[in-house]
Amino acid sequence: MVLNNDQMLKDLYNDPSIVVIRKEESLTRLRNNINLAQSQSESESRLYPLLNRIVSDLCSFAKHASEEQGGIELQCHSQALFPGEENHYQVPDCAACVFSADSFRMFPAFWFEAKALPLEEDEESWQSAKARMSALEVFGDSIPQLRQQANNAFKCFEHGPTSYHVFLLVGIFWSLLIFEKQREDDARDHIGKMEAAAKQELEGVAKKLIDKKNQALGHPAAKRRRITKGTPAAKNPEIVTKMDITVPDHLLPRLLYVNEPLVVGNPVENYRKRWLLPWPRTTLSCNRLGLMCLPTPTLDQI
Repeated sequence: MVLNNDQMLKDLYNDPSIVVIRKEESLTRLRNNINLAQSQSESESRLYPLLNRIVSDLCSFAKHASEEQGGIELQCHSQALFPGEENHYQVPDCAACVFSADSFRMFPAFWFEAKALPLEEDEESWQSAKARMSALEVFGDSIPQLRQQANNAFKCFEHGPTSYHVFLLVGIFWSLLIFEKQREDDARDHIGKMEAAAKQELEGVAKKLIDKKNQALGHPAAKRRRITKGTPAAKNPEIVTKMDITVPDHLLPRLLYVNEPLVVGNPVENYRKRWLLPWPRTTLSCNRLGLMCLPTPTLDQI
């Protein structure tokens, strides 16, 4: 008997040995996850079901490009642990990790970090321009955390890649950055040198100001305090100092997308062209089986 497509799909759907995911069902789940997070917008944890669904569905469909590498798979790790020195660990909210069933080695391929986007009283949803501007502020404040996550990943996963794709999801607004190990090492060295130079300069300024004040008050030189890192004079509340360190562009992580709204159900082409950059675009859309298509390398390239 020849089955038409509808009958075949129905039979497959009802077969307990076969897993079939309907596009409509997948999109409904995603919308429900978004609505849940938006209904409690002040809670970061309400974004976790959305991240977990996206990453776990993607990992379920991911296959190694080579049949000979069947023991390697992509796993969804909620609250992934990136250990660090002296318990300075990092825990990204959801990571897709490459796992080898033969060697039991594991390392992250990419990960998501979520941030709450509280709605104000005059805002009904995350679709407002005001919410989008607020998300951009959260994006800027989150970069140091993402950088630390990447640095921990480079250190604790010795067999991992030398660059990582990292997504930041603020409410429904997502950004994508690429952290490269060499850039991060160079940036850390640059910041360390700048901090040392700035600290020395600030201590010198503080000493001059304290000496000038002591002279104005008529204090003898013998009673003037020596300004060192540990002395209260270096932390005199009357002296306001600010350390402003600039990191050159070539040491910053690569920013592929910034503050884009999450699209559910719309085709990729609906993204605004003004976000198009010289390098290949990453697609975060739910137009294919209700999943996000993420820019991960094939497993045989990692």
